[in-house]
Formats: sequence, structure tokens, C-alpha cells
Amino acid sequence: SLMLDDLKKATLNADGIKWGYELYQTNKTANTHNLITFFVADDGIDIIDLQRYREATQTECLIAINTTGKDYDCLKIADNVIDCLPNEIELAIYSFACMGNGDGFMGIDWNDIRTAVYQRKSIKFIHCHAKGEDCVVVACEKLISKLKVIKSDKALKSLMVSTFADDSFDFEKQYFITEKISKISDVDEANIFYQIIFTDEFLYWQHN
Repeated sequence: SLMLDDLKKATLNADGIKWGYELYQTNKTANTHNLITFFVADDGIDIIDLQRYREATQTECLIAINTTGKDYDCLKIADNVIDCLPNEIELAIYSFACMGNGDGFMGIDWNDIRTAVYQRKSIKFIHCHAKGEDCVVVACEKLISKLKVIKSDKALKSLMVSTFADDSFDFEKQYFITEKISKISDVDEANIFYQIIFTDEFLYWQHN
């Protein structure tokens, strides 16, 4: 796993207790405090064991990953559901978990993330990537085309935009993204959240 090991990064709450993000698996040892517990929905999920893990880890938000569009029984206990493609599971979890870790010059507060999670029980994950001199422009064009498809299908309550870039990324490029998103989106600007994560190696895209 190129990314999920990084979920071990944790944040301290006011009492000095480490809270992190974990991916649930059957019979997983509950030895952490979780801001978010993710699980991949399918017919084989043991709901009783998932509830055990949720309670033992004091999970604040239980988020299901649905790659099929099927209405699984286990989705009923989730606080929210991320819809994505099967090959996007790892990136969806990693992107969402990185939103509150404060590794960039622009971050999303945990309270804003939690508010977005509880606003509506549906999160649509989309991602785009590009390389080269015009990578920001190309990636934005791809993102906007996907956003248009979502807008035609359902009303959006909020947007969480996470950008992964190297150290050449600057405020001018972020401003370009912000302007493009605001023009295409009907979402109130107060409900659009941005996060920038600096990384030297884009291992996910190198392997996918």
C-alpha cells in the first residue's frame, strides 16, 4: 500500500490523546482513537463487529466506501458514504484523511470536515491529475468536466478540494483553482474548503 500506511499520522486532541484515521477490517484490533473510521462496503461486512470496533475506538465519523452503487445493509450504520471507483479506494481514503492533517499552507479544520460529513449522507469522490508546465490548467479542466456531470445529477451542498503538488505550487496557482471552482459551482463559498498537501513523489500516479 503506497498511501494507507500514512493514515497512521495522528493529531492530538485537547487532552493530549492521539486521534487518527483507520481503515476497518474484520476482527481488527481496536487500539486507537479514531476521528474517522473508513470501511469498504460489501455483503460480507460483519455489522456487529464493525459496531464493536466503532465503539471501542470512539470513532467520531464512520464513513463507508461504496464502489458498486449497491444498497448494502452495512451502509445504514455509516455516517456518510463515499462513492468512488474500485481503483480509487486508496486515493479517496488518503485524500479525505489528509484534509485535516495540516501538512500544507492551506488546510481544512476538523470541525469543517465533520460539518460537511453530516450535512448530507453522500460524498462523491472525483480526482484528476496532470503533469508538465500547464498541469494546473489541465487538471482544472478535467475536474470541471466531472463536476458538471455531478451537478446535472444532484445538488451539491459543499465541496472539499484537496490538491497534491510539489514545492513549485504557489498562491497564484491556488488562486487559479479557486477562481475556476467558484465559477462552475453553485455551492456557497462558505461551504467550499481547500487543502494543499506538498509531496515530492506522486507514487500513486506512477503506479496507476
